Amino acid sequence: MESRKRPLEAVLTADDSFKTPEKRVSEPRLQESEYMRWGVEQTCRYLRAEGLGDLEDKFRAQKITGVGLWYLRDADLEEMGLQ
Repeated sequence: MESRKRPLEAVLTADDSFKTPEKRVSEPRLQESEYMRWGVEQTCRYLRAEGLGDLEDKFRAQKITGVGLWYLRDADLEEMGLQ
């Protein structure tokens, strides 16, 4: 009895390939240990990079460092006059 399977050459075409799909991974924005060492200037630099440069003066006036930035809550931002 002849095999019912088609030969491999009949199944594959020149366009077929065995490529693994590329994985799209976003670049991590912030390493946890990085922000812990930020002073006020580095925090302001981060705000500018994120398009939030207009908030820089208020953050500088409050002397917010990277650690402070991490722990800010909505209530804290409202106290600073930010919405």
